[in-house]
Amino acid sequence: MQKTARKNGKLSNWVAAALILYLFYYSYRYIFKYNAEMTSPTYSDTPLAFQLGKYVLLAIILIGIFFSILNSRIKPVSPVAFLLLILILVQNVYSFVLTHNINDVISLICFCPALLIMSVPDEINVRTIDKIFIFFLHFTIAYEIIQILLYFLIGRLPALGYDTGKIYDVRFGGAWDDPNGFSVLLAFLIPYSFLKFRAVKRFIYVGLLSIFLIMTWSLTGIASFLGICAIILLSKAIHYRNYTTETFIEILIGMLVLMAGIVLIFVWQSDAIFAFIQQKTGSISGHLESFDLSAISPLTLLGISPAPRQMESGAIALIWHGGIIHLLAFYIFGFISIASCCKLIKLIGKQDKNYPLYYAMVCYMGAFMIANLNLPMVYLFSNVGIFALFAAISINNNKTYECALLLRRQTERSCN
Repeated sequence: MQKTARKNGKLSNWVAAALILYLFYYSYRYIFKYNAEMTSPTYSDTPLAFQLGKYVLLAIILIGIFFSILNSRIKPVSPVAFLLLILILVQNVYSFVLTHNINDVISLICFCPALLIMSVPDEINVRTIDKIFIFFLHFTIAYEIIQILLYFLIGRLPALGYDTGKIYDVRFGGAWDDPNGFSVLLAFLIPYSFLKFRAVKRFIYVGLLSIFLIMTWSLTGIASFLGICAIILLSKAIHYRNYTTETFIEILIGMLVLMAGIVLIFVWQSDAIFAFIQQKTGSISGHLESFDLSAISPLTLLGISPAPRQMESGAIALIWHGGIIHLLAFYIFGFISIASCCKLIKLIGKQDKNYPLYYAMVCYMGAFMIANLNLPMVYLFSNVGIFALFAAISINNNKTYECALLLRRQTERSCN
């Protein structure tokens, strides 16, 4: 496995560059007050140069990935996942040609790195990726704390913040200044910190990140995270004999910490919480309207006649952009990616230094797919870009590790 990583270190470096782009690019938003005038009372529309900049940088990274695999053998380690991804990309191109919807371009360009990575049987060295996340973890914690302090000290509002005097009308979104997108990213950062750190450090990191999750005021993000925790707990309960009591207790404590934080906030601001829930009722109704497919044509359901409809639900948007097949292709691809990462976790074991990273990747991909049912996650640049990278890394590294393990066992047998 290490030989493969050394063989194509350039590919791993370009993957790391893509991750840096997804994680750090939107850091300019809060500083320059750039977002959208329609959704923010104090921000202005993002200049075209900033809007296009991320695509230019990603295009350069794509060229770098292409040349890094140019001399490698083209052999997808998972033909099914590879074909599903091609199907997704082809439909994005087809939909864009007919509708000129920018969301198709976002999905297309963000999934392209994954397609190139998955076209070769090379392992992605995740040591650099782990270091990037450690740095980003501290970066976004500092960024968020500064935003919170500036709000309480001088009234500086984040992008989705309204000066109503109600805390739930000020939504903090970390370094991205995007509450919904950041809330889903926290589904990675919270379990990552929980497994990465020990003792007091673990309590501090998980506690802070849990508070940040609440302060996004994103019901979808919170529900997605709790949903992933519930699925993990259920899995632990079903396969209890295969896991230690310590593992089960760790996950349970993680959920209890978040729930305790929610209860404390509820007790502290009970009146505000009730008002917040009442306010969210209208928003929930708007999201539910996205699931009304009564006006969709049979040709759109088949992906033949995509329609440029703006949907709150990413899952329903996939249907409008490419039909039922497009929706199924995305979710089956996601399930294959999660299954690959779960197999990899079992193979390497808890003692492996990359265990926290891989485990958190599973949590993020799962939360992403759940959140996409209610929010257009598949068309959010940073979120879908990270999802695509995690999927490609999971599939490639699982197969590479399986092959290396099998070869080692065969060698041991021969020696004996």
